[in-house]
Amino acid sequence: QNPTDVIRISHYGRDRFEINEEYFGDLWSDNAQTKIKYHDVRNRKKSKQPVTIQSIIKTEDWMRGSRTMIGEPKDIFGLGLLDQERGAMAWAILSISIIMPYQAYYDFYYDVFGVIDVMAPIMDSTITLYNQDLKKKDGFKKSRSFNLMTGTFIDLERGISAGLTIGSSLALVSGVPNMGQRVKRGISARIREANQAIGSNNYHIEMIIYNDDYVPYLARKNIKHFMEKDNVDIILCPTGSPTLFSYLDYIKEDKILVLFPITGSSLFRKKDLVGLVNFRATYADEVRALIDYIITEHHTRRFAFFYQDDAYGVSALKAAHEELKKRGITEWTDVPYLRGSSEFTKQAKAIKLAQPDAIGFFSTALPTEELIRQIGVGFLANKVLFGISFLGEEPIRQFAKQKGIKFYWGAVVPNPKISQLEIIKEYRQAMDRNNYAYDVFSLEGYIGTSIFIDMLQKIEGPVTREKIKQQFEAFNNYQFKGLTLTFDPETRTIFDSLWIETGDDEEWVKEKVKH
Repeated sequence: QNPTDVIRISHYGRDRFEINEEYFGDLWSDNAQTKIKYHDVRNRKKSKQPVTIQSIIKTEDWMRGSRTMIGEPKDIFGLGLLDQERGAMAWAILSISIIMPYQAYYDFYYDVFGVIDVMAPIMDSTITLYNQDLKKKDGFKKSRSFNLMTGTFIDLERGISAGLTIGSSLALVSGVPNMGQRVKRGISARIREANQAIGSNNYHIEMIIYNDDYVPYLARKNIKHFMEKDNVDIILCPTGSPTLFSYLDYIKEDKILVLFPITGSSLFRKKDLVGLVNFRATYADEVRALIDYIITEHHTRRFAFFYQDDAYGVSALKAAHEELKKRGITEWTDVPYLRGSSEFTKQAKAIKLAQPDAIGFFSTALPTEELIRQIGVGFLANKVLFGISFLGEEPIRQFAKQKGIKFYWGAVVPNPKISQLEIIKEYRQAMDRNNYAYDVFSLEGYIGTSIFIDMLQKIEGPVTREKIKQQFEAFNNYQFKGLTLTFDPETRTIFDSLWIETGDDEEWVKEKVKH
């Protein structure tokens, strides 16, 4: 009925520029039902009408993910519901199980095919899985049918009052890509659960995520695209201080609502930022807790700080200075670097010359690794090293572990591996269903998305930015699955606890934020 609402079947995902539906010319303008039309992808003529990919069936990179080979519930081996791609529900079908890696690594012995029933309207279209276990060879059997656009089981299908589209700008390729990918993982897992249950006020949630590479102008470009092209004004869990700062004017002017950004900069804890709600504690809060813990446990007096010279690093540095002064410590060594730098000879020399007992890292992963290489592991053997939560990507953790270096980390969530809070146990179940490892960033994304979905269920009538804000601003000792949430109008923050990471397999030290 509407030729600009499209189901796409292609090997590649939507990041392949050769297959950008916006440049398919007038392919979509003819509403004829009886003929096949062809398009040469080299013809880069922009379509007159906007094109919406409602669903995409593509290939899963089974070396990185294995959702099609796991099945949830267990009778849907061969069909995987993947992370949304720019708001489009994404599916993968995997068959030809005679390929040895599938059998050797995943014990996958299924032949599979799917049937798509295209309906009018397109939102009623379905995908049905048929598979057979080659070990039994008992023929293909119909497994389950799903709504192609929502992922819900047909036997659970309910009326969907509307679709709600939200967005996020994350570093997915460079900058802090491990963090961005993990946050995306947590967001996607929770939204996928909500859509399959259609429990969020009967709203099907579409999630559009754009990459910004931790580059401010790209982040601002993404937000403008959300506002002007996608008609999206709710941004969930974007990563980074300099990137968030690049569109701070939109927040101040209340043109967008940004929920739970992955940044602890104090710049974003002000009461006039009416289009912003924070979840996490500030970097300053983390630094105060870390320094208090390190001085108490290790009696350290000589500090050096390696920091990124921008909104991200400077706020943590100032807090460190203030905390040391409170304790009568007036001398320390500050070692700055510029975002994007790769040469740290001068910084390494300055730290060696200072001979500190403890080194604080208010930096990102790649510069931290390079500085450690240039300083040398031997020099760090008897030093106390600590970093704020934004630094704690998996690559730097693995690097430190390989080098035999112990870090203390600030954390804005409990230990994802062993915490018994209800929300953490739900998170682990969701990660297990998708064969994902546990980590602090996907947990933060999962928690933020869970709180957002919980708020949707309390809103009557159409969902608006103003209604969402009112829900959060009304928090007063709100109990949410083991977390106590209270809105602070001065900082526009809903959570006042943090943790000191002391080890993977132990309870972390919980601290209350001190104002």
